[in-house]
Amino acid sequence: MAWALRLLGVALATVAVDGFRPLMMNAAPKASLDRRAMLQGVTSAAAAVLALGVQSPARAASSLLTPNEETRLRKGYNNLNYLLDNWDKETMKCNKAGGCVRTPDNIRVYLGMRSIEDPLFNVEKIFLRVGAEVESEEQGDALEAALNEWSRHSEQASVMAYTSSWGEANPGGGELQVNRFAKKAQDECIMARDALKVLVDVCGVSL
Repeated sequence: MAWALRLLGVALATVAVDGFRPLMMNAAPKASLDRRAMLQGVTSAAAAVLALGVQSPARAASSLLTPNEETRLRKGYNNLNYLLDNWDKETMKCNKAGGCVRTPDNIRVYLGMRSIEDPLFNVEKIFLRVGAEVESEEQGDALEAALNEWSRHSEQASVMAYTSSWGEANPGGGELQVNRFAKKAQDECIMARDALKVLVDVCGVSL
């Protein structure tokens, strides 16, 4: 029960990462209504996660994934490994004259932050659902800790990639700034990948 309650906190924290923020008293009426509707939807989803943790029969994490979810997790993890193993190839664009420029925004594709078709798009929802139904508190704790790490490092990798993309245009920027933030994005991607490995292992996904 304790880990189910903590998963509720992870769900709400994930919402904040995705761009939802508390309502402001002086916000425009239409914007307030839009944000309120989104927040109510997220709160309902989080409550459903908590209810699952209380009401659902205990089950092994490996039995809780649909075939499509298992395929998404396997593909997403392998894609992220490919990015890290081929970092320069995937984050640089070179012309025939031999000149190369860093294109770090491509990192966000591998993290599932550019398209709903990306395997890791909103992948947190899968782990929240599984975490609410697993058979042991030990598995629930492992999922919670790894999900926190994944959310934190994948978000930071995305921020660093975006910052690197604008390194040339920003005042005082240039190639050094682009490469500096790209390296930070790479470090965050490594930690995000490691957290994702824990998550897929707990869920019994064969890689």
